[in-house]
Amino acid sequence: SQAQISWASQFEYGWWTAWIYAIVLAAFSAIFIYHLVIDREASSNARDKPSIPDKCAAAIRWFSYRRISGRVGDYLGLPSYGVLLLVVLALAASLIMSFVQHPYYRMFRAFGSPPLGVRTGLMAASLIPLIVALSGKVNMITMMTGIGHEKLNAFHRWIGWIMFILSLIHTFPFIRQQLHEGGYQKLRTQWNTPGSLEYNGTPAVALCFGLVAFSIPPIRRFAYEFFVYTHIAMAIVFFALCFWHFGNLGDSWYYLWATIGIWLVQLLGRAFWKTSSFKISGDWFDGYPTTPTVLSGRMMRLDVFVPSGWRWHPGQHVFLRFPQLNILENHPFTISSIANGSTRTAEEKSSRSQASVMSFYVRTQNGFTRKLLAKISSEPDTKLSTIIDGPYGTVVRPIERICEGVVLVAGGGGITAVLPWLLHLSERMSEQECGTKRVRLLWMVRDESSIEWVSEEMRTAFERVQRGMLEIDVYVTGQQKSKAQGDITASDGGAKEMGAQVKSISGYEGSGSSSLQGTAFISKHFGGRPRLADLMQSIIASGRTAVIGCGPESMKIDLSNAVAIAQTKVLRGESREIFLHTETFDW
Repeated sequence: SQAQISWASQFEYGWWTAWIYAIVLAAFSAIFIYHLVIDREASSNARDKPSIPDKCAAAIRWFSYRRISGRVGDYLGLPSYGVLLLVVLALAASLIMSFVQHPYYRMFRAFGSPPLGVRTGLMAASLIPLIVALSGKVNMITMMTGIGHEKLNAFHRWIGWIMFILSLIHTFPFIRQQLHEGGYQKLRTQWNTPGSLEYNGTPAVALCFGLVAFSIPPIRRFAYEFFVYTHIAMAIVFFALCFWHFGNLGDSWYYLWATIGIWLVQLLGRAFWKTSSFKISGDWFDGYPTTPTVLSGRMMRLDVFVPSGWRWHPGQHVFLRFPQLNILENHPFTISSIANGSTRTAEEKSSRSQASVMSFYVRTQNGFTRKLLAKISSEPDTKLSTIIDGPYGTVVRPIERICEGVVLVAGGGGITAVLPWLLHLSERMSEQECGTKRVRLLWMVRDESSIEWVSEEMRTAFERVQRGMLEIDVYVTGQQKSKAQGDITASDGGAKEMGAQVKSISGYEGSGSSSLQGTAFISKHFGGRPRLADLMQSIIASGRTAVIGCGPESMKIDLSNAVAIAQTKVLRGESREIFLHTETFDW
């Protein structure tokens, strides 16, 4: 009866759910602020041995960095154990709140809606503002935690599944109540009665299922561009149906009004703060001149000339829109250059009129990138105009000040996200304003010819720093070293072979490939992919080390597990801190 469990009391569960997520958000914000404070005062030379908090952080990272490996983890793109643990705890809290209060049903439907159905419906509704906030490129959660939208997207998807599960639990009591009282005929009558909760709730549940089902990584990757448009369209229709289904009962519309407010802030912030054609400080509707270059291995380089005042950080990405191809499409690309250009002279840097060059390396896939390559190939002298939306990305700790060692790991086209870190660190190290004393780049490619993509940038970085401060290792996984080129080959062999420092090969002058001549500063290994767990153990030294990686999902999984295992060096007192940052390789 209403005296036992009132209808109005069930609405409190929505607020409790919101408070739980607010507390988690506050905890992540506190961690972010803590790192901002201590990193401002910290230096790489403070001490080599870990403190008790360092060891506690290492123990957490030993678990949270780990990921499920093998075909299942690679195919489904499952997140780290840390993210999965948060999702499981969130689901457990939702289920406990759903089923903790009895009874679940009323004696008769005329006495009111089933309590189980009411509270789970409000719990699901309370997640809508959070899910929309997690989906935005510009969002308050990133500002509060420093976590970029590309990483928040994992929580966006998984909390979406929790909302769908709560929606199913919300639906079932209404079905059971009708079947219990009057059988299938009464259920059918109620379901076909315009205005009933069953009538207007069914389309919303169906669309909720479509939103989460089409977001499963294999489905999303199969037709990403189609997914984006259908996902947005279904989300808009689902949101409109929620207004209809909620019917302004209790405070149910509060969650929808909050969602609209969050969405408007994100939309306006992205349009007038991040999008170049609508920036308040810029000229509206103007794109930036872009010079395309076709490279080997289905790669392209795009040099976009942006105003000199633009700033971005290593590892950040933008969304590019080319009006000449399709004004409606924009696609994410990682910025491969550093602000003001990595190879510009002092005179160029001092000129305020000199434009900065924002460079991108683009691997040709299906869809948009194939159209772009076709246009560039058919019109070699074409000049593109580019609208830029960004930059975006996770706020990374000041690595050049707090870390003695940095390990950069890239797989294939993932070098585009790692390259700006190499240029940035080498520039800071050359100016002797850097606490980093050693940098190691590990790049895994299928073909040796891929080195020419970024050979000039790697040479620039290598020549900036003192001898021994930078080591570059390229692992060519798709071919073996020929006898004419030498006998140094790195196979899938033991840790000693992979972990040992391999002397540079002579630049392949004898191969007749002019594009690869003069790369003697690069150590080249031929064979399979190296065992990253063994490499991390041999590369990481005392002090604080940052590991930054980008590449195919299987490589990032191996890297995450390798850095997780390396936390034992901190627990044994051999290193002060080892932390990992990975960039998104595909979408």
